[in-house]
Amino acid sequence: MRPLFHHSHPCKRDWQKKAFTLIELLVVIAIIAILAALLLPALAYCKLQAQRTACANNVKQLTTACIMYMNDAGKMVDHPNVGEIYSDWMGVINPYVAHAQVGSGPVFICPVAPLLGTLPVRTDNPSGTCVSAWVWTESVTADIAGSYGFNAYLYSDIGPGYGTQPDYPGIFHNQANIYHPTTTPVFMDCVWINLATDPTDKPPSDLLNPGYSDYGMARCVIPRHAWKSPGQAPTHLPAGARLPGAINMGLVDGHVDLAKLESLWFYSWSYNWTNPAVRPL
Repeated sequence: MRPLFHHSHPCKRDWQKKAFTLIELLVVIAIIAILAALLLPALAYCKLQAQRTACANNVKQLTTACIMYMNDAGKMVDHPNVGEIYSDWMGVINPYVAHAQVGSGPVFICPVAPLLGTLPVRTDNPSGTCVSAWVWTESVTADIAGSYGFNAYLYSDIGPGYGTQPDYPGIFHNQANIYHPTTTPVFMDCVWINLATDPTDKPPSDLLNPGYSDYGMARCVIPRHAWKSPGQAPTHLPAGARLPGAINMGLVDGHVDLAKLESLWFYSWSYNWTNPAVRPL
């Protein structure tokens, strides 16, 4: 005997109509993956751009503070003896930096090269890298960390460890001797607190961790900005290879350059600076 009514369950029919097939799911997943692959590099680029802007603001503040100090004091920045309170430029210009605190002030730190750990870190003055800050432990009051270096030719004198002679080659001595303020560096991304370059200085082969044993240009030849990823800076760059990336650099006239590494040798670093015919290889 046949039933009076014969039909499939309505809920079952609705479920069969609304369900995705395996192919449809795979297509949706593939589309999401493609969109993510396109979006993530753009987000990473925006992050690097924001870090570069924050770094440029830091360099601008430090450069402006140095210029203010020189105008008020009527002389260039002192190079205090090792062991003095707040040795070197960090303490000299600190009163001129907004909201600065020697030893932990954010204005001293580039977002791309933060302090690894907390102060004090070590007692042997570890240098920085392309992606980490240096630590200065020779201050009586507090250890100091930073990501920037000072052009040593702008010191008013040269203290112990660098020679005591006032005629150290290239020292400007006073502001009147700065003939090219738009191209004379003051502060820049650097792996140590200062540097004194020479037109014949060669770049390091390791751009990620160049070290600071060389007092010259190698200290700031780091692709910290305008580079796909500072953490992937070349560690075995062949001699003569084009230098990638750039650093933020504050000049005596107060402006900040995004200075390409290839162009660093063509700034007016010292009183007697002569541009090389080509960048040293």
